[in-house]
Amino acid sequence: MGTPPVGPAGPAGPPPPIRPAAGWYALPIGLGVLAVLLFFGAFALLWTESEVADGPSSEGPESGVSLRLEEGYGYFVYVRDGASEPRSCAVVTEERTIPVRLTREHSWVASDVENHTYAATFTAPVTGQAQVACTGTGGWIRVQPDDASLLYLGIAFFLSLGLVAVALASLPVIMLRRSAARRRAAAVTGPPYPY
Repeated sequence: MGTPPVGPAGPAGPPPPIRPAAGWYALPIGLGVLAVLLFFGAFALLWTESEVADGPSSEGPESGVSLRLEEGYGYFVYVRDGASEPRSCAVVTEERTIPVRLTREHSWVASDVENHTYAATFTAPVTGQAQVACTGTGGWIRVQPDDASLLYLGIAFFLSLGLVAVALASLPVIMLRRSAARRRAAAVTGPPYPY
């Protein structure tokens, strides 16, 4: 009996798994898709409202401030600093006078207006040129469109930008870690190592 032939050693075992798995590529792709959906979804939902928010404002005596209104959209009422909040307001057109319900909706986002204080919000009951008349302020009022939609669009934009940044940052990290794992596996089992 002779010595057994010496040859290449057999495989030491199954190759070590590549970590992170290829499925991790779904993370940056999913974040990118979410960013696009968030931005364009907010844009589609808030576009008309943002157009109204960019509309004109007007100020004058509480007996009637004239401006163009868009039915169903909110408007902020401001009073001069130190003046009382309005007890009631109405929208006056050529045909009729329509009382409006005063709320505090979106008061947290009301713009700062020099020498004025936010007082109330109302929803326009008509579309077109009209007057907004209030009682109880004892002076001048300012009426302007509710611009909360502009803030929401800004938030959607920056959230989308953040998601895209995270997606772009995570993609090379996943690629580098998988590449390093393949090199380690090739060192143990010898090339070639499947991708």
